[in-house]
Amino acid sequence: MRILFNLVKAKPYLISNGIEREHYDTTNRLIKLKPLNGTICATAECNKVEEIHWNEDFYAYSTKELRVSELRKRACLSAEQLYDYLPKYSKSYAIYLESVKKIEPIEISDLRKDFGGGMGVMDKSGHYCRFPTLTKAPQNMCYAWWFNEDRKFWEPVIVISIHAEPLCNILNGIKDIETRREIVNGLKELIK
Repeated sequence: MRILFNLVKAKPYLISNGIEREHYDTTNRLIKLKPLNGTICATAECNKVEEIHWNEDFYAYSTKELRVSELRKRACLSAEQLYDYLPKYSKSYAIYLESVKKIEPIEISDLRKDFGGGMGVMDKSGHYCRFPTLTKAPQNMCYAWWFNEDRKFWEPVIVISIHAEPLCNILNGIKDIETRREIVNGLKELIK
């Protein structure tokens, strides 16, 4: 399943250093480089999701495959962040990210929402699509349709809204698991 990352507009700003082997960083001040905030600027593949469980015996979170230390390391979360964010006695999820790459920033309005049918529309670049424009970014995640320029067709995707620091860690290869309290059904089908 393809995931697109929508970088929230809130500070800090995410910037690229602009050299060939890019390294991403965050800053609280607006500089001459255009920040990526407010755009969809990265993509990843997800082929696996695991439920995160609260383990009373160890007073810690874990999945079937990951103990708490490995989960915290791969999700780039401290013990306090994990305990504050995840609910103790209800389900939460570890989304495994693969093939992460930066894409040319696109606006949320370049995506289409799936409403189950209707008349076709032509987008601003002349590509036919039967779905209306996505008008606002999701608070957590949502389904959408994205015109994949490489493959030349509309592709179903999941859009995840994310803050600058976690996306910075994902793009720099430090983080490969995104934790969420709720996920869309398409990701629940990948639970192993």
